[in-house]
Amino acid sequence: MKKRVYVGIYTVDVDMVSGQMEIISAGGECRNPSFLAVSESHLYAVEELECGGGLVTYDVHSDGRLERISRVGLTGSAYCHVTVLPGGKALAVSAYNSGGFVISPIVDGVVKEPVQEFSYTGKGVNPIRQEGPHTHSAWISPNGERLFVCDLGLDRIYIYRLLHTDGNDICDVMDKDIDKAGYSNSVENPGDSMSVEAMDDEAFGKERYIREGEVAYIQTPEGSGPRHLCFDKAKHIMYVVAELTSKVLAYRLDKDYDKAELIGEYPMLPKDYRGDNLAADIHISDDGRYVYASNRGHDSIATYEINEDGKLHFLSHGKCSAKEIRSFTLLADNRILIAGQSSDNLVCCEVNSSGRIGRQMSEIRIPRPVCVVKG
Repeated sequence: MKKRVYVGIYTVDVDMVSGQMEIISAGGECRNPSFLAVSESHLYAVEELECGGGLVTYDVHSDGRLERISRVGLTGSAYCHVTVLPGGKALAVSAYNSGGFVISPIVDGVVKEPVQEFSYTGKGVNPIRQEGPHTHSAWISPNGERLFVCDLGLDRIYIYRLLHTDGNDICDVMDKDIDKAGYSNSVENPGDSMSVEAMDDEAFGKERYIREGEVAYIQTPEGSGPRHLCFDKAKHIMYVVAELTSKVLAYRLDKDYDKAELIGEYPMLPKDYRGDNLAADIHISDDGRYVYASNRGHDSIATYEINEDGKLHFLSHGKCSAKEIRSFTLLADNRILIAGQSSDNLVCCEVNSSGRIGRQMSEIRIPRPVCVVKG
């Protein structure tokens, strides 16, 4: 049995028995691809450039071959993440350097020009990494009604209300106005340090996928730098990887995914480690028993067992030949694929019955892989 993944702009098939990997296709024609997203028979790649950037659409053929069919240019700087909104009708694309994100519709599988743009101002406590907003990623809540947006520079996770689609018509299905009192966490008066701006109808037309106006947010610990997150749907828990402090933050969410309570902070590094490190990616196992988070510097994946109350118990550090692990993905049948950005490789390892990462099964050479996603 084989599973298909995409890494960089390559299609890779993984033999789930032997762990051996084979490159099937290379997409090309994409400048410095960072994050990827898959929807039906299309692959979307975002270009991470210092000035501007783009969204590239590929047709994915049944044999794994990638065919570029379009590119949409973007303003802003250093786009680093893309996610497909519910229903596959649009993409949310995050811009690290310029701080903010855009929403681009998908029509017949092809990405179009952005119709909404959100930007932030302000700064955090780290003068080097938090001199301004640095939006790193956007994630769909398990109920499909919220978009959680991580801003590393402001130590915030914004919670936007999604507008649902009914056929070709966009309609607002929310049944109440925003309750401002319930929409801020931990900050008394954010107005002096933060603002959220949405472009007007004249600039972007009338299509809307996200409710504009006042926005909820979670204030993470000072200097933490929220980067990526994942959800435990059964327990209503959110796990956030804090890039700057190398910790996993655990939050208990309310039933509507509007409010959050911090219930734990879990170090990702050994107590005696003294080197540099930046945390990167985070995932939860399909069975909801384990959380995995990657270190760049220590070059490991920290593994935790999830307790009944959603709190974490550290298990181990998994290591392999991958260095600077910016991305990884979990496959069924106890396999994990790990992308080594500075080691130019993709590694397949076992995951044993206790959730710990085991032996390295195979390795292939891919230049500077920074994202691996399941097909």
